[in-house]
Amino acid sequence: MPKRAYAINGALVEQRPIDVEYRIRHRDGSIRWIHEKAKATYDEQGEAQWFDGSLNDITDSKLSQERLRQSQEQLETITESLPSTVYQLLWSDSDNRRFTFLSSAAVVTLGLPRQAVMDNFNIAAERIPESERQELLELLRGSRGLQWNTTFRYQYPSGGVRWLEAGARGLAQAGEFCGMVT
Repeated sequence: MPKRAYAINGALVEQRPIDVEYRIRHRDGSIRWIHEKAKATYDEQGEAQWFDGSLNDITDSKLSQERLRQSQEQLETITESLPSTVYQLLWSDSDNRRFTFLSSAAVVTLGLPRQAVMDNFNIAAERIPESERQELLELLRGSRGLQWNTTFRYQYPSGGVRWLEAGARGLAQAGEFCGMVT
């Protein structure tokens, strides 16, 4: 059963509004995306009498979403091929900061599981000696702009210490920026 028919039949049985997206072939031969919303009016026996609703052509929106998805995939492919650690950090305030992206090289550089670092920014930050951590956190916060480079020590979970260089490029008002660590 096509998606539209399934959605309509299910809505009729449950007496709930219809809200479905589906594709149709336009008379010019092109494929169009449709968003249909409707509500039936029922008689005393629960039989649908008529529908009030709308059909909207959302093809342009769907195509834009697909282009955006492809662009994100392409950017991720490029980023993952770089030997440097690439990250994206969202910093709302000192208590609300998190990585929204870490390249595979970041996982190797940090020596920590990706998800652990994504879930807890501090798990990586605490591996920087306190004497250097505060300056790096200030830079990451964007208090001195988001065009910077700095070096710092990082202690691996295995105990070894390594010098890393970090930098960032971004927009302060967005609270989000990208950077690299080498």
